[in-house]
Amino acid sequence: MMVAERMKNFYTASEARRRLGLNENSFYYLVRKGKIKKVTPPGKSQGLYPRREIDDLAAELKALIEYHERETSVFELATEDDLQEEYNIDMALFGSR
Repeated sequence: MMVAERMKNFYTASEARRRLGLNENSFYYLVRKGKIKKVTPPGKSQGLYPRREIDDLAAELKALIEYHERETSVFELATEDDLQEEYNIDMALFGSR
């Protein structure tokens, strides 16, 4: 396999940032912390980022965001039917005087 074909297995920094939806500071912070792997080919000064790892991280971030977007609470006024359960919760948390 030729070098050019192998390079398709990597993103440049700007491609990786775009794929992850991160700004430059956030991206390089994760690189410095070792959360994003940087590979610098021999004789090169700019790093590359393994495509599979970036794609996996992008999928994890997307799943996390989607999970928390679905997680919502709905608050409503209590009804008479709710009073006993509210009393039970209050007693469990605060006990009696």
